[in-house]
Amino acid sequence: MSKNLLCIFWFGFILFIIISELCYAQTGMDANTLVLFNFDTPSNKTVVNESGDANLNGELFGNAKIAQGEGKYGGCLILDGDGDYLRVNPFGNPDEGTVEFWFKVPHANPSQKSLAPGVLWTLTSACGEYGESFDSPFILATHTGISSPNLWFGIWTDKWIVADSGIDANDLTGQWHHVAGTWGKRGLEIYIDGKLSGENKDFAGTLPDPAYKAWIIGSDSWKADVEGAIDGVRLSNKQRTKSELLMSLQVQSSGKLVSVWGSIKKGSI
Repeated sequence: MSKNLLCIFWFGFILFIIISELCYAQTGMDANTLVLFNFDTPSNKTVVNESGDANLNGELFGNAKIAQGEGKYGGCLILDGDGDYLRVNPFGNPDEGTVEFWFKVPHANPSQKSLAPGVLWTLTSACGEYGESFDSPFILATHTGISSPNLWFGIWTDKWIVADSGIDANDLTGQWHHVAGTWGKRGLEIYIDGKLSGENKDFAGTLPDPAYKAWIIGSDSWKADVEGAIDGVRLSNKQRTKSELLMSLQVQSSGKLVSVWGSIKKGSI
């Protein structure tokens, strides 16, 4: 092998390793990633879980759709606020976890479908089936009777334990924002755009209700539908740290490198 060819080979190999490690570290595509939806592949019904567990694929309901080029980066989930949502099977009851994604809502008006008048709208919830009015193991929402009008992350025991962001939901409209709710040894936390915005130390441990039937994105079992767009959903069985969440934001701004890492793992590139 000539000296030039040898240099090219080693340059390519090193570049491959750098890209692989960068994608792995920044995207959070690791052993703790249960679900990942980037919404970059058109779908009429099923949204494939990019972490590889087909049992946790998503199913579109109502007029929910995947729209290419309308997301924070690439495609996204579009919801019209009238019976639209993405349903995922229960993911178990991990002792700790994080749910995170980008969202963009045009307004903070109450849902017109809600069976519970106090719930304005719900971004995501582990709960009963849509319309069953079943209180949730966790919920990321805004509610007139709880920390109104702020966005909060809560877990239901025999009452709501809430991490209040302190941010009025009306101030989160019209632009893309990243939100994360975590639970675990640090208690409950809510992060907005990479900043720890609220926490509650009164809860630590596994999700309290093993009987929940679904994880719903864009609504809950009370039909508190949200109108808007959701992108880059990741569910982990780890209470992610602030630095991990900031890294997630950075890689998304680089253009969803998670897809590159997935291709590398599968050997397609």
